[in-house]
Amino acid sequence: MATKAELEAEVAQLRQQNEALKTQKEISAESDKTPELSDNFHLPTELSDALKKHGVDAADVEAMGNQLVDEMITLHKEHPLVTLLGVFAVGCIVGRAFK
Repeated sequence: MATKAELEAEVAQLRQQNEALKTQKEISAESDKTPELSDNFHLPTELSDALKKHGVDAADVEAMGNQLVDEMITLHKEHPLVTLLGVFAVGCIVGRAFK
């Protein structure tokens, strides 16, 4: 049977390991942050020209596209269950539409 001193030494060792894991997790969480994704969405030139003919600024549309991409990535990382339910709902709707 283990003595009290041995058990206390083991508890101290486990606490040190726990603290080391917490710091590793914090470091990895900081390094996993998403970089700015401002240039992911570009309009084709034909579409850009068509928008100009109708008085819509293509830069605004590209900015909204970039914002949409950024929000989808953020949603996926912060709320995976919501993303899963959304994908399931879209799949059901598309499945019903092509039935």
